[in-house]
Amino acid sequence: MQRLWTKAYAASTQANFHNVWCQFIQFIKDNDLQLFPPCEDHIAMFLVRCCNKGNCFATINNTLSSIKTFYNAYGYVVNSADMSIRLSMQALKRTVSAPSHQRLPLEPAHLQYFISVTDFSDPLQVLTINAICLGFFAALRISNIVPPSPAKYIPANHLSRADVVFDKQGLIVCLKWTKTIQNSDQVATVPIAAPPPGAAIDPVTMFSCFAQRFPVHPIDPCFSYYRNGRLYVLTQAYLNKAIKDLIQKMGLSPRLYSGHSLRRGAASAAASAGISSDLLRAHGTWRSSAYTRYVDFTYQDRLAVTRAMYSKFQ
Repeated sequence: MQRLWTKAYAASTQANFHNVWCQFIQFIKDNDLQLFPPCEDHIAMFLVRCCNKGNCFATINNTLSSIKTFYNAYGYVVNSADMSIRLSMQALKRTVSAPSHQRLPLEPAHLQYFISVTDFSDPLQVLTINAICLGFFAALRISNIVPPSPAKYIPANHLSRADVVFDKQGLIVCLKWTKTIQNSDQVATVPIAAPPPGAAIDPVTMFSCFAQRFPVHPIDPCFSYYRNGRLYVLTQAYLNKAIKDLIQKMGLSPRLYSGHSLRRGAASAAASAGISSDLLRAHGTWRSSAYTRYVDFTYQDRLAVTRAMYSKFQ
């Protein structure tokens, strides 16, 4: 039953569950405590231990959810309202450190700089800048853009070359699997419109030139190329590192940016441009209001608030 239940969750969530469950079971064994039926006091003790290891409150809260899922899989219900758990969580919320700082969003100026320093004679750099631009304008998660490794590339999950389709208005990115779409019979389409003449960045033309210059099989990873009969694939680790290296070239701190900065940057740029929340959520394939945590407004954007207020006094 436990194994069946985990199939309802994404692979990353399954891995998090497994990690928490192993730690919890080991904690129970080390302290000679009972595993079944669940004891809320023992769960509270484990949560406090997580706090002592330096976990933030959000992580501890997720840990509690993982333990509840573990017991649910065996037919038990953990009472979160139990006094020991409730008071422990209240105390932890007041005392543990704040969540780690989110990665900063990439801004249009970053992308323009990245393009300016790209060596377009280097195939790997061409792959990288196209992956960055496509990921930004389609508001993609890095797991959608490139696979973890060539060996772990799954055509049914990851973006293939055939999943980026040209139409008369630009590009259409077809996502077969995301954190919010995990059924093989569903496909999310994210359009990228061709920019107006004279635009500083043209991801549609860039990708068109890239696809023509480096043709691969339709089922091959989107950001890959052949050389001497061997397929080279852009990976998540390499893309993350490339973004950090480019940020460092700008004289900024690379530890504040990552592949997730693409998605945050897209949300911030779209919101700053006045895109409605519903349209932004649809474009980024968000199913909840979680996207609001990714939006960073500029100082000039925020000045617009009081300027709009002044207009009411005229």
